[in-house]
This record gives sequence, structure tokens and C-alpha cells, in this order.
Amino acid sequence: MKEQEALKKRLNARIEYAKFLQDTVKEMAKEVQNSSSGEIKKTAEDLDEFMNKVRKGTGVTNEEILGFAKLFNDELTLDNISRPRLVNMCKYMGIHPYGTDAYLRFMLRKRLQEFT
Repeated sequence: MKEQEALKKRLNARIEYAKFLQDTVKEMAKEVQNSSSGEIKKTAEDLDEFMNKVRKGTGVTNEEILGFAKLFNDELTLDNISRPRLVNMCKYMGIHPYGTDAYLRFMLRKRLQEFT
């Protein structure tokens, strides 16, 4: 019984983490797609195709992964992420997403330090 509950909790945590990552990637793809550069719009379409491959379990090469890694640069560092991503991270970490961006960053850092 306890083992099943633990497995369910782990599965739910993985599902929530996957949803968070998918939301983040979708948001970043929208930002890239809304930019004015044609080269970046093509990259957004490629990113969408890449994510569909990953979701289906199709193999991806290291070159593909590295090609898209440059799109994210410092976007995922806590100091540089946008408010919608901060809110999603707070929800994922069980923090009420109310307050300024600086406050949310502080609360996320505080919660992360609790785990280390």
C-alpha cells in the first residue's frame, strides 16, 4: 500500500514537471515566433517539430539538442526568466505566486535552499 502511494506521488511529480517544461517550451516558442526575424520564425517551427519528436519518443541527435540549446541561453536562470515562468515555477514548487518578480525569485531561492 505504501509502495503504491509512493509510486503514485512520484508519477504525479513527474507529470507536473513535464507539464512545467512543456509550458516553458511553448512560451519560449511563441516568443521566438512573434519576433520579426524570418530566421527566428523558422527556428520556432523547427523547435516545435523537435519537441514533437521528443514527445513521441523518436530519437534525437546531440547536434539537434545543442542547436536548440543556444535559443535558451540564460533564459532559464532565475534572474532572467519572465514573470509567467516565475509563476509556473512557483506553482510547481508549491509557492503562492503573489508579489513582485523579485519576491517570487527570493521565495524560489529560499525553497530551493531547503532541498539542498
